[in-house]
Amino acid sequence: MKLQTKTMKLSDKTVNLLKNFSNINQSVLIKQGKQLRTISVMKNILAEATVEEDFPKDFAIYDLNQFLNGLSLHQNAELDFQNDQYVVIKEGKSRSKYFFADPNVIVAPPEKSINLPSEDVCFILDTKELDKLLKAAAIYQLPDLSAVGEAGVIKLVVRD
Repeated sequence: MKLQTKTMKLSDKTVNLLKNFSNINQSVLIKQGKQLRTISVMKNILAEATVEEDFPKDFAIYDLNQFLNGLSLHQNAELDFQNDQYVVIKEGKSRSKYFFADPNVIVAPPEKSINLPSEDVCFILDTKELDKLLKAAAIYQLPDLSAVGEAGVIKLVVRD
């Protein structure tokens, strides 16, 4: 039986994914393993991803942006999950405790997976391009980002 470590580092890819998740829901319930999932408070947006990290336990974060901002105080933070009430964010001699939220106050996705119909459209969008689109949406105060297909071309459009 493989013993699971209680300390880990988050990759830049996972941190960016969590930043995107925070746009869907400010809170997140992270389950043990490599699968991250979130759902909007209105329960009309669901996102899930498989990450390279293997989370050692279930825990809830009430303010994901605050947690990520705390991580950004460190160049190479390590997360220590030895305690059931908090995670220790550490680097060198620096330590901070981030207390977990009660999972009952987090709007979390349903336990069972949702099987969606076949993909109608599939494309790859890198983080830099997505960030540009989201920045344009914020500047022009446009709430929606849409993928629009026309004549075999997919366009990503920010609009109201």
